[in-house]
Amino acid sequence: MSKHIRLGFALLLVGALGACESMNFRPVANLLAPAPLPQYKVGDKFTFKIVTVDDVQEVTAVNGDTVTIKSTTFGTLTQQRDFSNPESWTGGLVNAYKAKPNGKISGLFPLKTGNQVKGAGAYEYNTSGTYDRTCTVNRQISVTVPAGDFDTYEIECKMDYLTDGYTSLESDVIWYAPKINHWVAINRHNRLFVLRSYSKK
Repeated sequence: MSKHIRLGFALLLVGALGACESMNFRPVANLLAPAPLPQYKVGDKFTFKIVTVDDVQEVTAVNGDTVTIKSTTFGTLTQQRDFSNPESWTGGLVNAYKAKPNGKISGLFPLKTGNQVKGAGAYEYNTSGTYDRTCTVNRQISVTVPAGDFDTYEIECKMDYLTDGYTSLESDVIWYAPKINHWVAINRHNRLFVLRSYSKK
């Protein structure tokens, strides 16, 4: 069996559960202006549907460009406002996943189609190794999720992991809605997170 690195926290959660929520796509009626870095406030709350599980994610701290989000399922997420940088998780089903970039990735924002950034670093999750990360703004697209209709930027982030001479590739797709300064869906580790509801402070 291959020793490919799998960071499948969602797989741990949903294992043999049923089909994913669906999303509907359509062209944007009016092109979006370049989107600046997202702004967060303590108390911002986002509820995602992951197959049959609701995951409530609430912003608990904002320190400069670093945002801390508490998840009812996955523990605590530490994320840069420029989410082309990889996140770190502690607690919850994930136990602990730490990304240690060689330097902050920048240049994806203001978001516009065609923007691409790259970076590298090290990670720890059951084992340790290094990664190369590439994020690309693929297109603008309107999506419908349970929380409503949103014009979004579709962003793909690829992580190429190297551990003990073995490589694996993870690819996440993020649908980021400037209207709410957050993503309305993520296809993460082949599991779809879709926004059911949100509240902004």
